[in-house]
Amino acid sequence: MHNRSTSFKFSRWLKRDDRAGPVLPVRSVFSPGAIMSLQDAVEVLTRLGSGQELPGRSQIIAAALAAETVTLDMPGRDIQDAAAGLKTLAVGQRLFLDEAGRARALHLANVLAAYDWRKERGYVGRGGVVVFYAGKINSWVNELRNPDHWVAGAVAVNEAGNSWLAIGGDEQNGATAWKPQWVDGRIAEVVSTS
Repeated sequence: MHNRSTSFKFSRWLKRDDRAGPVLPVRSVFSPGAIMSLQDAVEVLTRLGSGQELPGRSQIIAAALAAETVTLDMPGRDIQDAAAGLKTLAVGQRLFLDEAGRARALHLANVLAAYDWRKERGYVGRGGVVVFYAGKINSWVNELRNPDHWVAGAVAVNEAGNSWLAIGGDEQNGATAWKPQWVDGRIAEVVSTS
């Protein structure tokens, strides 16, 4: 049944090829052997969040499809918003993001990267957090603790898509605290003041 849902979702992504006449699945625009992966979604969201030029349309389409498949396993506002934004780009429209929107795109890139890492290694459903440092996944730990084991700037993401930022301290002694960064798809400071 899971595969049928996935196939149905893919059937909504169609491309018209006027030379061939019929409507073809988007997969036909990829080079042979191209594989849709969450890494495409992570890269597109990272570029979007950092203001870099976006990759080619085939990679954006692959990113949108990959994010769409994740919504089947990991329902949540964050993932649905990421998939919707990537779909917007995949159909040739533009997204204009302010500073908060760019920050959210970077957060969503981390959420998808953490999910992909968990899925590849059998950590889905095990709780804990995936920890990033300098934009790369560094580790998984079963609970958020010991900020002194991390350097300020490390980011921890749980399965629900919430994230924390290691703050304070120095490189030798580690960070002094974990500060909530994103909670339920919103910047933590906004959550705590409402």
